[in-house]
Amino acid sequence: LQFRDKDNMIKAHKIDSGTVNSTPFKELSLSDAGVTLPEGEEFGVKIQADGSLLNISIRTGESDAYVEVGTIDISKAGNILDGTIGFRTGRSEAGTIRNMKVTAEDGTVLYESTFGQDDKMFAGCGVSDGSLQVGNSVFAVYGGDLTKVGFDWTNYTVEETLQTTGNVYTLFRFAAGKEAAY
Repeated sequence: LQFRDKDNMIKAHKIDSGTVNSTPFKELSLSDAGVTLPEGEEFGVKIQADGSLLNISIRTGESDAYVEVGTIDISKAGNILDGTIGFRTGRSEAGTIRNMKVTAEDGTVLYESTFGQDDKMFAGCGVSDGSLQVGNSVFAVYGGDLTKVGFDWTNYTVEETLQTTGNVYTLFRFAAGKEAAY
């Protein structure tokens, strides 16, 4: 999922033959939901993965409330239901992640960090000033134990606070060898 503060969009892309397909298979106009991504400021993202559906909500400003902005159906774009999470940026894209929490459908916390220190879970990224730094041209996939009890990448929720410079991609359901990133 590509979070774009410049045109207030979320675009879902797929990896084909090792390359991100630059044509998104789904676009969500955040203006349609009454949401504006702040340029150069943090905003909250909540993605609830429910099988083939990615339900997306955004939190901006001082509010703790998330606003539903849309659902992306991946069933016709590879429908990869396993894999892990991570981040990807292009040559002119970057971002920071201030906190991140991944919970299973039953509420079990699968991963959580406020990035007070580098837990080395996202190779190619570093930690500075309490944020995970996702620089230009990064492809960083979660490096934790995926065999941990409760890890079910079919139904889970990710909450994170991020800030973009250009755009930042949050990968959901990246499955090595299956070449799908949404």
